[in-house]
Amino acid sequence: MDITVKESKSTWSHTFPQLDTSLTVLKFRELIVENHNQALPSDVWLLSEVTIINGGKFLKNDDETLADAKVKASVLVYLKKQPASSSAASSTSTTATTITSNSTSSNTVNNNSTTNSTVGNNSPPPVQQQQSIVDKQLEQARRLEKIKLAALEMAKRSNGGDSRYEQYHFVLEDQNGNKIRLPESEREALVVGMILQQKSEEFIKKKQYREAFDCLQVADEAFKKLPIELLSMIDNYATLLIDIVWVMYKLKDPTMLFDAIQRLQLAEKILKASHGENLERLMTIQGGKFAQFPLYCKLSLLKGIICLEVDDKSSAKVYLEKANQDYKKLVLDPTLIEQVVGMGFTYKEARKALKECQGNVENALTAIIEKRELAKRREMEEFERKQDRKKQLAFGNTKNGKLVDMKLLKALHSVFSQLDEETIAEAIKMADNDELVSTQLLCDPQTLEELAYKVEENIHHRYVDYEQVYNLCMLGFEMQSVVFALKKAQGMGNRGKIEEIAVDMIINGKAKPKIQSKDLDDIAAYIIKKSTSGTLLSQPATTGESASSEVPNSQDSMLDEGEDDQQFPPEGASSINAQEDDEYSEEDDEDEQEPNTPLDDVFKKKQEMEDIIDEEIVESFYNSQQDDDYADEMEALNLYLSKLN
Repeated sequence: MDITVKESKSTWSHTFPQLDTSLTVLKFRELIVENHNQALPSDVWLLSEVTIINGGKFLKNDDETLADAKVKASVLVYLKKQPASSSAASSTSTTATTITSNSTSSNTVNNNSTTNSTVGNNSPPPVQQQQSIVDKQLEQARRLEKIKLAALEMAKRSNGGDSRYEQYHFVLEDQNGNKIRLPESEREALVVGMILQQKSEEFIKKKQYREAFDCLQVADEAFKKLPIELLSMIDNYATLLIDIVWVMYKLKDPTMLFDAIQRLQLAEKILKASHGENLERLMTIQGGKFAQFPLYCKLSLLKGIICLEVDDKSSAKVYLEKANQDYKKLVLDPTLIEQVVGMGFTYKEARKALKECQGNVENALTAIIEKRELAKRREMEEFERKQDRKKQLAFGNTKNGKLVDMKLLKALHSVFSQLDEETIAEAIKMADNDELVSTQLLCDPQTLEELAYKVEENIHHRYVDYEQVYNLCMLGFEMQSVVFALKKAQGMGNRGKIEEIAVDMIINGKAKPKIQSKDLDDIAAYIIKKSTSGTLLSQPATTGESASSEVPNSQDSMLDEGEDDQQFPPEGASSINAQEDDEYSEEDDEDEQEPNTPLDDVFKKKQEMEDIIDEEIVESFYNSQQDDDYADEMEALNLYLSKLN
């Protein structure tokens, strides 16, 4: 059997006539190395550097015969490191870059043109150009580090976070919308990997392939921290590997071929373990849908590209023709979309469902209804989570700075139903979310009295909307009870119904404070001011005072002068707005400005991190809801189909 051997990074090749296929792979490698070193003594290969690629797969078993390995008439030799002689490799790289320029976008062509001019000219680029390249690389590195830190921060928020600054958190769900429970270390690694993978998709859509590749590499490191058993159950890592190979193709770097082949083989292995040998497991889970169909299209395309790159045209033809048939299925019949839209569904819903169900209208309708039900369930769960979050923030933090464990609170409230949530939450705070210690505290009568006092003390420290106090006092309720009820209602989650909850507590005698609130005098003054506005009581006390006023016939009350102006918030505003006055005084008198405390710096950093999460991560997930575009993949497919002819 005649076997032609070709090296992937140079023009060297050799044909072994009538080679005995009973030879082992090891013996064949030795023959290749011996022949090459005789032909090119200036570029010596070592046996350990040489790997044989046959039909897109590595021949790793040295004891296997060529016949058992089903060696084809043309095989590829891959070196694990660059050959000693750089001239051949350099010319090959330049050629490869020039050839592949035709298959890329205009932006990529420009980049390749720069590469060609640099290779052709031995003189270094100008200092200014070098500095610009370095600055760009540093900026990319800084941004990647920022994205990585944001992903790590999101991954740590298993319970939604422990601060009022933490707006976002990441929920792991399976394909049916069910929550996934994992050990903390595994959950964090998986979340980081998924977030960075999503971010890389944003870079790919923008054709920023170098940034995408860097992001995918960090995501790859995160996924590798997971046990192999878990990776074989989920297809996320396989998707990541396919994305990496796609980006390698777009970067047009021939040195990545070895890595690309390995990653694609691993991706296929994981998909078979996760979805089943013939997709039977996936079809059972998804009920006839095939949401991963575009992923398998890309897999076939990449396998075809790699086979053609290693000169295995017969296998390349099989994979590329399959990819061509599959991508055609992604082109939907407009009449089917109109049919689904005519039943009351949106265009976006119709298009996505028909794509997942490969044009089956009945299955698409079922898929849309299921997704709507899932979205409604998620909305309810998110509403409940936000209500719990508001309660947590009102309760305050434990000794270790954590928020109150709401699951523990609900469990204890079902046992100690005679106690209100505030008291139970205070016990949990004292116990640092420890169930046993919390239970012991709630069973001790003396401790309960201390907890009740502490709860009321905490309630009095909350801000209250003066306008809400005024509204309820105008209904005839006592001011002290109104203030206490409104503050207490803040810990019940639903801010839209605070006044309604407060009235209910007052009527049922649940708003009788044992401690007097310190802000009652300020609130009383505000109510008097608002009640007397526009009446004779609001006129200036004396003619002299009126004359000294800047505005003649002023209707302002004398309560609205000097320091009192800082005590009364504007109508409809909470007393928390008094912070604005502090900022004003700081601008007027820098000597009186209070220095920042370590806690201020912590809050500032938390807010900065939240801004990064909002900008770099949340935005990526919102953008991912857009329709997929397969133009780049179709372009690559047509290019490599043309190479077969």
